[in-house]
Amino acid sequence: MKNYPAAIKLIIISCWILPVVPGSSQKPLTGINPIQLHDVLNVSRIKNSHYKLVMYSEHKDTIRDMAITDRHIERQIYNSILCLKVTEINTMPGSTTKTIVYADQKTLAPVYYESWKNDTMTRKAVFRGNEMTVSDFENDIESKSVHTIPGKPYFSHSFSELVQSNDFSKTKVITFETLTPGRPIGRFVAERTGEKEFVMAEGKAFLCWLVKFTRIDQEGKSSIVGYRFIDKVSGQVIMYKSDLGPGKVYAYQQMFLQ
Repeated sequence: MKNYPAAIKLIIISCWILPVVPGSSQKPLTGINPIQLHDVLNVSRIKNSHYKLVMYSEHKDTIRDMAITDRHIERQIYNSILCLKVTEINTMPGSTTKTIVYADQKTLAPVYYESWKNDTMTRKAVFRGNEMTVSDFENDIESKSVHTIPGKPYFSHSFSELVQSNDFSKTKVITFETLTPGRPIGRFVAERTGEKEFVMAEGKAFLCWLVKFTRIDQEGKSSIVGYRFIDKVSGQVIMYKSDLGPGKVYAYQQMFLQ
């Protein structure tokens, strides 16, 4: 495959970055007030795992622009803090990118971040309270900057784990914010809208919650940004689709390795 733009979009689909909108409404389209994720967060629902995401675009029963992201979720100690560590490796033609994040095991608050292109670290960030110290690397030169973080955002690269930490059988609608160092904070509303059975190619079936995701733009307007099929038992995201209609959609689904 020579044309990869859709695959690139798919790889970043789990970590949209949007500006924070002070005072904007966070109600989903149904009008139900969402619950802040940190009020219902249950980190024990997140299990150590290792899997790949198969990403693709789909149009008129044709699948193209396939790509694969490797994800590894584990517990590790970083700077004396027990953390949830998430590693994502994306391989593209001519380059490989890797992102590693450490989030506090109890609260999922950001602790440490680093990103790599091929064998070179391009950025790292250390978090202390609401302060973030970012180091950028270019031509063996490190440049540092210090930023104040508003609110209580989580890592964008732990998006699936944030979703997994909520029990959608008990809390139907949640809201949370995410960040990636060097980019604005994003705001999302996740709303359970129904149930779906998802059948894997080998015949394994999952009974899933269908969860709609809404983002809040800079003007405070809401727009639907996709749907995730969330296994009722494990809480894991089994599949993502940008739209449920018959038109062109971007999607990914899980391949289980361990």
